[in-house]
Amino acid sequence: MHNGFDGTAEEMHYFGAMAGVERGYTVLVFDGPGQPGPLHHEGLVFRPDWENVVGPVVDFALTLPEVDSDRIALLGNSMGGLLAPRAAAFEHRLAAVIALDGVYDLSRTVTDIMPGDWDENERRLRAVSDPELDAQLDHLIATNPVMRWALNHGMYVMGADTPAPSVPPSSTTASATASPKKLSAPH
Repeated sequence: MHNGFDGTAEEMHYFGAMAGVERGYTVLVFDGPGQPGPLHHEGLVFRPDWENVVGPVVDFALTLPEVDSDRIALLGNSMGGLLAPRAAAFEHRLAAVIALDGVYDLSRTVTDIMPGDWDENERRLRAVSDPELDAQLDHLIATNPVMRWALNHGMYVMGADTPAPSVPPSSTTASATASPKKLSAPH
């Protein structure tokens, strides 16, 4: 199990890990790139291909004698609820995936409060340069405390110098990339 945008692996102890152990499950909690441990200690920023984070975790889990390889589940909390289905779409050793409070499309948290059409805003967020957009995002940071925190934290965890690149592209982070057609049980 793992957290999301700003949560720690340690928080997961009281957010389900302890309850799982009390019920006889083997629970492995981890931080991936962009999350507190790897970000603070190794400078690893978020990456959209979360399956490449989960794969090595599954590899490690399979070395533990108490792990049943046919019953491995992945729980992602908060933004982890977006990342977990993405990983499960490509990591077929998972028997189950739980998107706890999953976010379907993280880019919508910013594009939905921007003036204009969603498709146009998404295109502008991906542009190499858009001074007008930079000014809009700077205005959001100056006037909206929630967006100030989200965009500043986003720049930190995504390794971005300006707010626009800190908004993950819909095309790489939307749970749509993990459509039900790509999700399957191993058995």
